[in-house]
Amino acid sequence: MTWRFITGRRLVAALIASLGACMVAGVVGAETALHIRHRRPQPENARELARETGSEWKAVQITVPDGVVLGAWLFTPPLHDAAGVLVLHGIKGNREDMLGHARYLLRSGLAVLPPDLRGHGESSGGITTYGIDESGDVSSWADWLVETQHIRCLYGLGMSLGAGVLLQSVAHENRFRAVAAGSSFASFPEIA
Repeated sequence: MTWRFITGRRLVAALIASLGACMVAGVVGAETALHIRHRRPQPENARELARETGSEWKAVQITVPDGVVLGAWLFTPPLHDAAGVLVLHGIKGNREDMLGHARYLLRSGLAVLPPDLRGHGESSGGITTYGIDESGDVSSWADWLVETQHIRCLYGLGMSLGAGVLLQSVAHENRFRAVAAGSSFASFPEIA
């Protein structure tokens, strides 16, 4: 077997072409990971869950300090004892993805708030920051639940991106009694 080595100008051209291809792949990959296509939640699914569980529901919105508008549904069971759960979906999802969890939580007597994370569903926000900004949004939702719904026992449940956001939020959000995180990462550097 004979090997021919690329030398001189051909080597430089091959290296430049390889570097260019890597840069293009990196830019496309980063754009895909940061700019999530919105999938809008369907209110008829919220109505159906409320009917099925005998709970009340309403669409709610808050504006967080950096001006991003976040949307959610609030479900309140018939017998409610000031306990609530913030349930967070995964990447490329929306609040509808957490309705299965909302069902058993409502049947257990807990109020449930499934929001759309920033850049997902009906929430604004240009990019997904994998918990850097979203963990602050968790505190804004906790403020809203405590102030407007008088929640005294706050819990969190998240899947994938939502789990990572919850875990990052507990560094500064001390009102959670407990959080459950499934398929998570613990920090942005870890996921990057």
